Amino acid sequence: MTENSRSRAVREEKVFLVFIPHEANLPALNGKKVGDWVVEPGSKPAYPGQTITWKTVPDAELQLFLPEVFEEVQQSERGEASARVKNDAKSGLYMYEAYCDGQLATGGSSPKVIIDP
Repeated sequence: MTENSRSRAVREEKVFLVFIPHEANLPALNGKKVGDWVVEPGSKPAYPGQTITWKTVPDAELQLFLPEVFEEVQQSERGEASARVKNDAKSGLYMYEAYCDGQLATGGSSPKVIIDP
């Protein structure tokens, strides 16, 4: 662990995957869950050694496809997962995919993690 990462406050960071329902009042859509899953924030800054947690709102089946800069991936039964950025992760922009109830979640574009050692 570097001196810089030791001096940072150790805390868990969250990324929320939020369902935004469509406001259409179409009879064919009555009673159906129609909308988009949005990742907030779409671009998450992180540093080596940091744990990030992803949480769906509301609870949904969550599938994450993370880049190799992550380790210790843990997933709960419903709507939450966490992973730690590897200590030797290189700085850069890393894209990942998140699916909520089988639907691709976006953050305005593909969600990203920005590693800043």
